[in-house]
Amino acid sequence: MCLWNIHGAAITKLETHEHLLDLFQHIDVVTLTETHHFPGDTFPILLGSCYFDVARPVTTQGVVRRHSGGIAVLVRETWANSTTVWKTARDGTRIWLRLGNAFQRPLFLCIVYAAPQGLPYANSSLFEHMCQEVGEAMSLGDVLLTGDFNARTGINTDFIDYNQLADVLLVPQAIENTLPNDMLERQNRDIVTAS
Repeated sequence: MCLWNIHGAAITKLETHEHLLDLFQHIDVVTLTETHHFPGDTFPILLGSCYFDVARPVTTQGVVRRHSGGIAVLVRETWANSTTVWKTARDGTRIWLRLGNAFQRPLFLCIVYAAPQGLPYANSSLFEHMCQEVGEAMSLGDVLLTGDFNARTGINTDFIDYNQLADVLLVPQAIENTLPNDMLERQNRDIVTAS
């Protein structure tokens, strides 16, 4: 599986990344965020894949001069019969797919595009809704979350420390801490941390 924030999925943009199109042919699930497509738009489909998408609804409010957001998912054709859309968010922030038959339990894949904080179309209750959906999906199968969360981590780490995660979730520390002792300092120039 791979994820790419394509920042506007014009056919010409995909054509300029021919090497990526070749690579995508060997990946079971390709997720694209920030496709900038409108509801009902067609999208270039890779040979041998089926297509799922969600677009941000068109509104007449706000100051947006072009379309933004949007999620597209290309699934290898051999998975097509066992892949269905489980849920989509009306605001276009996420799409849930149910992938079955290849696993002992169905896999519920949630692909997210969270608009940056402070924009008029940012969803302030996105994570609250996602938590509810994750709980529901976990009762039906396994869950995988991916996407562009537009997280601004500033100078903080941008990865999960499994020891801290175990403390938060109140579960035993099943994974050894594999962080190197000589980890390099972050070189992020963005010092802002989103809340």
